[in-house]
Amino acid sequence: SKSRGHLKTGGAVMEVRTKKLLASVGFGVWFFLIGTDYAVILPTAFLYVKSLGGNEFFYSLLLSAFSAASLLSGIFWGFWMDRLQKIKWITVCAMLCAITGG
Repeated sequence: SKSRGHLKTGGAVMEVRTKKLLASVGFGVWFFLIGTDYAVILPTAFLYVKSLGGNEFFYSLLLSAFSAASLLSGIFWGFWMDRLQKIKWITVCAMLCAITGG
């Protein structure tokens, strides 16, 4: 039940401002992790492939695999969210996968 700026969440009462702040911080961390892929990993991937003896062809395969994995994981997470309707826990799991995978 709602009452004057408070939301009841699982037995505990949380202020709306606190909930919005936590959601903002969570999304900020999420977008930071996503941006890390594009700002750090992809620009240095060519040097990594080159150090392993690869050429432009292998670099293009790496970029294609990265894009394909992003596409498939997006479909997976979206399907899982639609099925389970537990957005908080799925988002936390997706963040943990992004942290460990990055």
